This record gives sequence, structure tokens and C-alpha cells, in this order.
Amino acid sequence: MIVPRPRVRTARSSSTLGGVTDPRGDAAAAADDAGASAESDVAGDAPEAEAPYNLPATAADPWAGVDSIVPIVGFVVLNRIWGLTAGIIGATAWGLFAAVRRRRADLPIGKFLPLVLGFIVARGIVGILTDSEDVYFGIGIGLKVAIGLVLIGSAIIGRNIVGMAAPYIIGFDEATRAHSIYRSVTAHLSVATGIWYIISSGYETWLLANSSANEFVIVRTLINWPAGIILFGGGLVYAEMRMRKIDGFPGMFALFERQVDAQVAVMEQRRKGRNSDGTDA
Repeated sequence: MIVPRPRVRTARSSSTLGGVTDPRGDAAAAADDAGASAESDVAGDAPEAEAPYNLPATAADPWAGVDSIVPIVGFVVLNRIWGLTAGIIGATAWGLFAAVRRRRADLPIGKFLPLVLGFIVARGIVGILTDSEDVYFGIGIGLKVAIGLVLIGSAIIGRNIVGMAAPYIIGFDEATRAHSIYRSVTAHLSVATGIWYIISSGYETWLLANSSANEFVIVRTLINWPAGIILFGGGLVYAEMRMRKIDGFPGMFALFERQVDAQVAVMEQRRKGRNSDGTDA
């Protein structure tokens, strides 16, 4: 699949000086743009391709899998060797590192960073002070219940969260987002996701009361990861079946593939820009 590569200019780009575009820089960039008009680029009047506003974190972040695994493995190992406090400190430290790294890499977290960091730190401090696995993990379970209720409530009031968040994962144009089928599908997915959060918090509560801290972490992970994949895939299939009735809709999987390809291209351009800055005198 061929996707036009977005061009991201850096502060030290040789194609820009004092806000004036050098036609030679645009012509060089045009050589990498499939289907671009060479004449318009040479003249310097072609609009620059911008990074899509809906940037999927998993496509842009090669550390995404590591950020999911390290806190779990770290907690289990540290808790077994030095106890609960060490496990909490290790998991909290990695959570802070991951959040800050994602922000510095321009990955989706942005204005929510202070909230994320605050929750991570507060939960860690409470867990250390109480030295209680029930309290530490109970905070997370309570948060899941709250998120589930918010998801369901957002669908009831007609401002479902899935509908607002989906464009950041899969590229929907404005016409699609305004369609009644899109609103219906995303409302159903909001409710389904909320119900899953509440159900999963219920079994996690039982599991926490009937297992050790390490057993809780391991079993919860072995259940939640496959269940999350199944639910996400099922949501895509459901949306595909319903939304194909929208005129001009290209399909969920085609849109998802386009978003991943576009994000990879954007991150590659950013990497090249940083390398160029580092080599300039």
C-alpha cells in the first residue's frame, strides 16, 4: 500500500529561511511524494502534508509493548525478592518514565500528562504507606468501575466517549463522524466497553481476595490481554458490518491500515529531522 509521506520541517531545515520556502527544498521533497505535482512543488505553492491529528500510539511507539510488560514483570520479581513496597516502587518508577517518554516523543498523552503522573504517584504513595496489596490494587479496580460507568453514561447522554476517541485510532472523516450510523455504532461500543470494565473489576475483586499479590498480577494479565484483543477485534468487525452502509466508507481495516502507515511515515520523518539537526554545524 502506497501512502504519501508527510513532510515535517524542522527548525534548521535547509529548505526554509526566515519563513520563505526555498523551491529547491520542496522539489527535493516532491521526489518522495507519490502522485505529487512536481510543477507545483518547484513553484513552492503546494500545501505541505501535515501529520494526521489521529495518531495511533501503538503504530508510533515501538516501546508500547515494553511499557505494558516491564511494570508487570518488575512488580512480580521485586515483590518476590524484597516485598510489596519494592514491587510498588519499581512499577511506579517505570510508569512515570513511560509517561514522560511518551510526552517527549509527541505521542498521545499531551494535556493529560499531569493527571496521569498524579494518579501514578498518588497510587504508589498510598500503596507504600499502607503496605497493603488490597489498597494498592483496589485503587485500580475502583478506577475501572468509574471508567465503565462514565463510558455507559456518555452513551446515554448522547456524547459517547468511543465516538470522540475513535478518530485518534482510526481515521474517520468529518462526514462519517456526522452520520447517524457512526453515532449509533460508537454508542454501542461505549456501552459494551463500559460493561466489560465493570465485569472485569468484579472478577478482579474476587481474585484479589483469594490470591497473593503476584498471583493476582499474573492471572489478571493472562485474562485481560486476550480478552482485550478479542473485544477490540470484535468491535472492529461489528463496526465494519454496520458502517459499510455509509456511502463512500472505505472499510474499517483499510482506514486502520492507512493510519498506521501514515503514523510510521510521520515518525520516520521526525527521526530524520532530529538526525539532520544533530549533524548541522
